Amino acid sequence: MLDRGIRVSADLGSERNERQNRWAQLMKVPYMLVVGARESADSSVSVRTREGIREEGVAVDTFIERTLAKIGERAATLDEEVYL
Repeated sequence: MLDRGIRVSADLGSERNERQNRWAQLMKVPYMLVVGARESADSSVSVRTREGIREEGVAVDTFIERTLAKIGERAATLDEEVYL
């Protein structure tokens, strides 16, 4: 994602998912990606937007293309048709 111009950071801490999700919401992080053993094996991610939309099993390439489309149009919201 960095190579494609998308700003990312990883939280590899041992805190529970609920706490990490809450922190990301408070910090207004646009997308939270969860990569567990299943997602890693499938080359996919589970996506959660700050608006609360959840989608599991999204191919990494698909997520990157959707995100780049949002960046390209400088969308004010994250849950428009481009993402869904």
